[in-house]
Formats: sequence, structure tokens, C-alpha cells
Amino acid sequence: MNKTTTVIRFAATLLALAALAATSGCDTSPYCVGGNCGVPTGDGSGGDDVGGDSIEGGTDVEDGRTDVETGEGGADADTEGGADADVTDGACDADTMTDPNNCGSCGHRCDLPNAYNDCVDGACHIRACLTNWWNGDEDESSGCEYYCIPRVVPGNCDESCVPDPTIIDGECDTICNRLDDDCNGANGDPNPGVDDCIDLEHDPSNCGSCGLRCLYPNGVGACEPNPGTPGHGRCVLGACDDGYWDLDDSDANGCEYECGPTDGSPPPAESCNRIDDDCDGLTDDGLPTGLPTDPLCGPSDGTCVQGHESCIGGLIECVGGTPPAPELCDDLDNDCDTTTDEDPTDVGTECGTRTGWCEPGTWICNPGGGRECDGDIEARAETCNGIDDDCDGIVDNHLTDTFDCTNPAVCIEGTPLCDSGVWVCDGEVPGSLETCNGIDDDCDTIVDNGYNLATDVLNCGSCGNACNLPFAAETCTGGTCRVASCEVDHWDINGAASDGCEYACVRVATNYDTCNGRDDDCDTLTDAADAVDFAATRPTVGAPHYFCNTVGACAGATVTCGVLGGVTQWMCSYPAAVRTDSTGTILPETLCDGVDEDCDGSTDDNWPGVAHSTADLADACSAGLGICLRTGTYICSGGGTTQSCSVTAGTAGTETCNGLDDNCDGSTDNFAENYFITGASPAAVQVSGQQDNDGDTLYDDTARNFYVMRWEASRPDATGASAGAQSTLKPCSINGVLPWTNVSWTTANAACCRLNSDGICHGTPGATGSRWALCPEFDWDMACARYSGGYYLYPYGNTYTAATCNGNDYDTGGAAGDQDDILATQTMASCRNPAPGFPPSSSWIWDMSGNVKEWTATSRTSGGTTYYVIRGGASNNSSLGLTCKFNFTVGAAAFLFQNLGFRCCYFP
Repeated sequence: MNKTTTVIRFAATLLALAALAATSGCDTSPYCVGGNCGVPTGDGSGGDDVGGDSIEGGTDVEDGRTDVETGEGGADADTEGGADADVTDGACDADTMTDPNNCGSCGHRCDLPNAYNDCVDGACHIRACLTNWWNGDEDESSGCEYYCIPRVVPGNCDESCVPDPTIIDGECDTICNRLDDDCNGANGDPNPGVDDCIDLEHDPSNCGSCGLRCLYPNGVGACEPNPGTPGHGRCVLGACDDGYWDLDDSDANGCEYECGPTDGSPPPAESCNRIDDDCDGLTDDGLPTGLPTDPLCGPSDGTCVQGHESCIGGLIECVGGTPPAPELCDDLDNDCDTTTDEDPTDVGTECGTRTGWCEPGTWICNPGGGRECDGDIEARAETCNGIDDDCDGIVDNHLTDTFDCTNPAVCIEGTPLCDSGVWVCDGEVPGSLETCNGIDDDCDTIVDNGYNLATDVLNCGSCGNACNLPFAAETCTGGTCRVASCEVDHWDINGAASDGCEYACVRVATNYDTCNGRDDDCDTLTDAADAVDFAATRPTVGAPHYFCNTVGACAGATVTCGVLGGVTQWMCSYPAAVRTDSTGTILPETLCDGVDEDCDGSTDDNWPGVAHSTADLADACSAGLGICLRTGTYICSGGGTTQSCSVTAGTAGTETCNGLDDNCDGSTDNFAENYFITGASPAAVQVSGQQDNDGDTLYDDTARNFYVMRWEASRPDATGASAGAQSTLKPCSINGVLPWTNVSWTTANAACCRLNSDGICHGTPGATGSRWALCPEFDWDMACARYSGGYYLYPYGNTYTAATCNGNDYDTGGAAGDQDDILATQTMASCRNPAPGFPPSSSWIWDMSGNVKEWTATSRTSGGTTYYVIRGGASNNSSLGLTCKFNFTVGAAAFLFQNLGFRCCYFP
């Protein structure tokens, strides 16, 4: 019996290998599985595939292909000799009456669309429709032509669309959603089976269209057929809720009027209460309004006249007519109680006036309707007594009494005057004491008797000439005023009596004068004018007075007499470099000149960066960025108006991949995106050719044109002895430095994308326009194997040479044993593509075999985990693991290993 064998290659040991790589320090095996590693067996059973393990029933992780191997003869047979026990048609060994592959005749296959096919009596029939396909037109020749996803169980409903599991064929589409939920549409209906159980003409929840609900405020909505749109309804207002009414006959606002009982009983009759009792939209309508036809109300006795009832503000009131009024003392029945002038309201109150002498009384009602003021005090004739007798509001006016001022004992008689309730003689002049005024004051016929004009200091020489000399005690001699003595701090210097003690001066001491703008010894000489006394009081700069500051620029100060702050005083005169204010206070420094202008022992105080003294030296400063950075100290400049750094920035260079800011712009390694592919010695090589996508070792598949790093990626600060530590900058492609290893796929991929001008990844790596990214494995393979005439097994040729690349067979040291150190890039000078001859000429790629393994952008998935292909082999791998084709090693995105690095590709 022949057997069809499906051989599916799958890296079944991915997780085990990843674990092996993580725990093993030396993986010299190329992960060969089988007895003849890398050698085809030629029997179709798939000997040892250098790229992976061959396992039946799996999937080839390399390229996703399933290789189907067919046994000899190519035909499947169920019995020996090629005969099927059920075959009746000898021509094709099949039962053409029942075989759906040969139904009715050999080779006629039942292929009804979207159905499982049966052959019955040599004719094709539908055994069952595929999921969500239906035979809506009930014509088997068109197969299951109707695609529909059911949302309810089809057919299990009665005629009223109520679900019933006993019903086999019914309509169950009870959801209004414009879909055929029970999938019963058929026969070319333009809207087949949609919403079968929905009555769009009468359903108030779906009136005219799905979801259109007939809702009205305070009422019940109904759906009625719409004459303008057959088959659709329109919403109308039905009954109002209890307690609500549709007064405006508009459906739009529903039952807009709230009124009346909420239990459905009829509203009561209208009453006067400011409420619409009968719910007709009107308040207190039909009730009395005070018209002559309305009922009479109110009394009719006395002065009263009846009115008519009127509903006002929710109350029945009596309007019109004359109502009762308060009873008055007028011989009328004002309050309409049939009694006249009983308890009148206009008596018992105060009457009369309270002005002046007058006092008020009380109103009383006399029989017959006349009022009288009882008990008041009335006005009388005005007299001079300080009382308003006539009660006109003015005291002692219009007097009716008199007064006599005749008196022979006075010099002059006066006239009668009422003053504050008392009679006086206005203008009367009685006799008085004699005064020196040229008048006989005491009426004794002698003028100014009792005064001596020759000695009286108050009347010296004449009456009224009082001796009043300034700042002096006076005396009168022979009728002339003279100075007897001076007041304190005043002096009679000129000897003239007319100006008294004319010189005001406070004497400090005799024979003394200092700088204060005053005559200290009152000799009329002030300050320097009193030369001898003035010189004796001048303070000295140094000892013993130490009057002036002599520190710094204040050295050489002198003491002078001048005005400070408006005050004359001794003051310090400093050299021109020292500035002072109006009070003589030394002002702070302003210049940066190395001079102590404010004499505080420190220079250039307002310039924090420069040196201030031998104990306070200048601050450090710098100029420039990156390699242009220079350091110095702050110095004074600009003629003392500024401070500046003593150094200038260095000369900027061209930015390179070295972890330094070569162009001094503040950014490190911000070289252009095309930096590696331009210049006289580019760090990336252009690769053009075709990939080997199908694994047949023939590079005749997808055409490619891209750039790849000439050297393994390294950190910017890497050297020949150190792999560096800068892991957040752009990666470099440099000769002679240790490559960037122990790096995860995530970190490596992000590092490559940082080479883009915007620092981010773009699309799928390898796609046109994806720019810098990790190299896809087929592009990496093509770059590794290429040469001018085709593609090699190793970068340098088809034959393995142990000393060409840094693999397990090459010992990196001279000591005994196996040394598998990682070397600086291009240490193995021959581990490169062969002689030039492909674009660009004179460009080689080093170390794609050995030294360190390299991540690629290509991923494979196993057990729900994504792994990425690792290519190139490392310094501890054997020859079979150092080929350009070897693709057995994979790792998860976070996998790290000491011999695992990367290089980047650029896709324009």
C-alpha cells in the first residue's frame, strides 16, 4: 500500500535551544540533528537540514512551506492491485450512483456552491449547507446561495411569532434591526426575510422604521398606517395619562396640561380658588365678576349702599356700593349698625398746640354731632420774660410791656433792650479806671492822671509806647527805651537799643569753633572764618580719630569741611575711584576692574565670577560644547563693565559615530541618516541581487537593493579593548573595536532605528522606505554569501578555512587549550567577501561569519511565543555553524548572550 508522506520542517526544539544558549558558555555545535549533518541523503526522507530539525507533522518555521512527498505511482489506493471494494464502474473504479466525486459519470464531481454534497441515484444533492449558508430559493442546482448569520433559532415560532420549540417552520425574526435574524429570506426578494415579526404600521415601538418609538409627554403613543408611505406607520397621540390634558390639540408636546384627579375620576365643578377645577384651561371662569346681574352683598343701613359679588384672587369679595366706615362725631350712622355717634373714632385724641406757653387738650364729642377741644391752655400777651407767651414760636417778640433807662450817675445813658428775658439799657457808659489814652476815663476832669511817661516802660515818652526790644529786658530812661539785659543765647553786639539783643547764638564754649555751620563761641565768626579755633577741632584720618576709611581705594583720604545731607560737618574726601552718596556713605562697587572701590577689602563685589581676594579666587567657566569645550576662569572685561570667561570655544569638527559631540552643537552623534553610506570610506556597503527565499541555495528569488554595515555594530565609546558602555546613542560601524554584545533583540532593533533622522522605526524592516532597521534574514544571507560571480557557502568561499574567520577552530591566544575570545572588528582581515567586482567596487563586509552571532529582523512563532532568527555563528561555533546559510539558532526578544550582537541594514 503506497503512502503519502508529509514532511514539515519545524524548529521543534526552539525553546530547548534557547535554554541551551542561555546556560551554555561554549556552543561549539552548529545544532546538527541527525547522523549526516548538512549532507543530503537523496532518498526524500530529509537527512539532516543544516537550517533546522526535520519533524513529521510540523510546519517549516524558515519559510512557511509544507513539502508534500508522494510515493511512487502518485495514486492513492485502498486495496492492493488498485481495486476498491465498492467500485461498480469499471471505467474509473467508482460508484457513479453514489460517489460525489464521480456522480453520474466518471470525473463529474458534485460541486454545489457552499454546500456539503451527496450523490443520490447519479444526481448531485445538497446534504447540508456550510455554516451560515442557506438554500433560500429551495433550488438545489444553485446550491446554498444565501449567506446569513442567524441571531435566533430559525423556524421555532408560532404564527404570532412567539417562540415555540415544537414549531418546525415559522417566522422568528422578532428583533427590529433591518437584518434577517432567522435567515428565512429567499427567491430574490430585495429585502428577504428582514424583520418578519415586526409590524411597522402598528407597532408603537417600531413605527415606520426600527427603533422609532411613539413617545409623548404624559400620554400614550399609538402607531397608525401612514397613507403617504404604504407598509409604514406614523406616530399619533393616544390617550392622556390621568391628571393630564391635551388642550392645544398638538401631538408634538403630548398632554401638556397637568390638571385634575390622577385616579381617572372626572374633575369637579369650578369654584373661586384660583385653580382650574374643571380642567378647561381657564381659572375661576363662569363665576361672579361684580356686574349688576351678580348677587347683591353687603349692608344697606346708615350711610352704606349694597354692592355685587365678584371672584377676586380666589376669594368672593363684595365690590361696588358703599361699605361701612369708621364711626365719626357727625350725627350720622357711619358704621351702618343703626346707632349714631356711638364710640366715634375722631375723639379722644390730642387737640390744640404745644408751642411756647400753650398746652394741648383732648377732643370730645358733644351731643348733636359737634367736637370740642377740652382742657387746652391758649395764647396770652407777649412780655419780656423769656417765654413765648403768644405761642407764635418766637420768644419775647411783639412785647406789650416797657422799661425806663434814665440814670444821671453814668457818663452816657442807654436805650431799653429786652435781652434773654431781662430788660437792660443798651449803650450805657458808666465811669471807669483811668488809663493812659488821652481821655478822662474816670470822669474826674484830669486826663491820664497817675502815669509817668519818663520812666514807665509801658508808656515811655508817650502813652502806649511800650518798650519791647527783641530778646532783651527793657528799661525807660528820660522817656527812651534802653537794653537792661539780653535773653539766654542772644547778644547785643552792635550796642543799638533799637534792635535789642540782635545776635542769636548758642555758645558751646569760649574760643571754640568746629565744622557745623554755626558760631560755636558766639564771636560772630563761623567755621573756617574763626581760623585758629577751627583748625584745633579738625579730626585726623588715622590715629587717634580714625575718621576715614583707608582700605583699598580709600587710601589717601583727607578730612574736609562740607555739606552732607544738607548738614555742614566734617567729611572724608576720598580719591576719585571711590563713590559716595549725599550722606558721605561709600557706595557699592559697580565696575569690574580689580579695584576695591567700596573699601571693604574685597574687589569687584558685584561680579560673582571674578576673583575678589587671595582667599576668594575666580570661578571656573567654560566655552563651547562637545569637543569644543574649553575651561578657564572669569575675568573682568569690557572696560570694567562686564565679566567674561578667559577661554574661547574650540573649533568644531565633522560629526562622526564616536559618542562625542564633534560638531559642538550640544547633541552627540547627530550625524545624518545617510552618514554610513556616503563619504570616501563608507561604513555601510550597498548590496544588490536576488534573495534565496525558497531555500534551494539558488539566489534567484526576490530582487533586493539595500545597504548593510561593513562591520558588526559597536557602541560609540567602544575601543579595541572595551565594548564600551554607551547604550542609548546610535550604534557605530567601525573597524578595530569590540562589537556590541550581550544585547537583546528589542535593544538591537531600537538601536538600528535610532540611525533614522527621527530616531524611530518605520514599517516592516526590509520593505521599501523602511530605512534603518535590523536586517531581515534573507537580506543578511544574501549580503553574507555574495561575490562578483554568484554566492558562496562562507563569506570568503565555498570551502571552510579554519584561520579565515574567528570560529571555534581559531584560537585567539598563544596559550595551550581552546581560546574563543571575541575580537575587535576586522581583526580577521580575510573574513570578508572576496575580491571586489560588485557594486560598489572596493567595498567589503567583514565578520559576517564567526566572532559574534547577529540578530535579524525575521521572526518565527512557536507555542504562542515569538522568536527571532540569529545568523552568522560566533567565536565558539564549529564550521557548520559558520556558514551563511546556517539559520538554526533563534531567541526570544529579551534573550541576552555574551556572544550575540547585531548589524543594521538601510532600505531606501
